[in-house]
Amino acid sequence: GRSEPSLLAWVLRPGRPLARVELGALAPLDEAVRKWREALRTARSRIERPAGEALRELLFDPLRAHLDGVARVQVALAGPLHGIPLDALPIAGEGDSRLGDELAIELHSSLWELTLPARAHEPDHALVVFGGIDFDQVRQAERSDVVGVASATMGGPTLRGAANSVL
Repeated sequence: GRSEPSLLAWVLRPGRPLARVELGALAPLDEAVRKWREALRTARSRIERPAGEALRELLFDPLRAHLDGVARVQVALAGPLHGIPLDALPIAGEGDSRLGDELAIELHSSLWELTLPARAHEPDHALVVFGGIDFDQVRQAERSDVVGVASATMGGPTLRGAANSVL
């Protein structure tokens, strides 16, 4: 028979073996996400905290044993967890404290992103502005048809070819 869909987490820390943490069946997590998001959307503070705590208990508390001494967590969420503000989950018995108050949480779109080599910080010096774009009309554009495309630099490198872009 088919098994029930479930969710798991991988915890990778320097100098420690890879840890697999079973988070349980997907249906209760999905329901907890739905309830918390609904509470956030309707701004009902009396139900937001209990709903957020229930989600945190299912999703994050099983990981705590593997996170002792950690100040920063890098996360690639899956399934119904995409789009939840993980750092906004309430901490149990801590007044109005949230998970992001005790941990720096970095969200990534996929685990693959975490395997890429770190790049040196490249400052954002360039500005590209698009305007007057008609996405409903497809046509063969000529250089004179390019409207509202501009590139500017602010103390950084120029954007090669931006002036000849056709949208």
